[in-house]
Amino acid sequence: TASIKVDWDAIEEKYGDRIHIRNEAIEEYGGFIMMMKPIDVVRDNVRVRFDENKNHNLSNGDEVSFQWSVDKDLKHYVSAIIKYSDDYYTVYGLNPSVGGIQNSSDVTNDQITSAKNVDGINDGSRDSAEIPNNDDDKSSANPTGVNTDDTYDELLDSIDQALSNMNYDYVGSKLAYEDPDTGALTGYPQSVVEYFTQYMSDNPDKRADFINSIKDKKKYSAINGSAVLVKLPLLQFTINMGYDGCVVSISGFSDTQMNSGQTAVVGPLLPCIYRIHAETEKGIQESNVECNLTEGNLKINIGTQ
Repeated sequence: TASIKVDWDAIEEKYGDRIHIRNEAIEEYGGFIMMMKPIDVVRDNVRVRFDENKNHNLSNGDEVSFQWSVDKDLKHYVSAIIKYSDDYYTVYGLNPSVGGIQNSSDVTNDQITSAKNVDGINDGSRDSAEIPNNDDDKSSANPTGVNTDDTYDELLDSIDQALSNMNYDYVGSKLAYEDPDTGALTGYPQSVVEYFTQYMSDNPDKRADFINSIKDKKKYSAINGSAVLVKLPLLQFTINMGYDGCVVSISGFSDTQMNSGQTAVVGPLLPCIYRIHAETEKGIQESNVECNLTEGNLKINIGTQ
């Protein structure tokens, strides 16, 4: 499955000193918007997506089109003219990835189920909507041959290096979560692995904390065939929505629309900080939420108490 990212750092480096927040935005939002960099205001109002119906089960030579979406009010927020055009990429370089655990298939849009109206936090007894991930291809092969990580410590060193070098395939093949109902080891969706790996590569202190937090071999090691893996607990967000027609974006996951009274379960998550962006009837709401190994299910309230 194809995924796409905008290099906002490169855009800021080239154009950052030419973008300014407009006075009308300062008058409307006050000091809040002055706490943001102009490039962040642009980023929060620009989206780029692949055609969801034509970016799965790809082969070399396939063409995948993408579309830009720019909020019509952006021109009132910053002094920037956004020039863009929809285009396409040609797929190339697909090849089998490394052995370990098989990445799980992502949930597709037609598998989303509407939640019943609820008051407050979902207690697990009601229906919930499942937010889909970006990808639904299985990117890592099943383990074969002899595992090259002779000890768990060496495995952690290899994961640390792979996170630093953004080796998504290796990271995805060595991290798994344990299904709480069946106990089965399950790989993470590729979109989640890619976001987590990028985050850990960009934040070496957080990467060191993560490696230190999983050093307990008895607690976190597992065997899949002949391969040694890191077994993590199932981590999720539960979103409780208080607005109608709200579009929720979470790092590593596809956008989804929710209405007042609905809940949505987002997962599986890897332990890092996720950016939650909600476009509501009251405006844009954003927050950075840290997910760690000790919190299995974090409750996120948007427009609710």
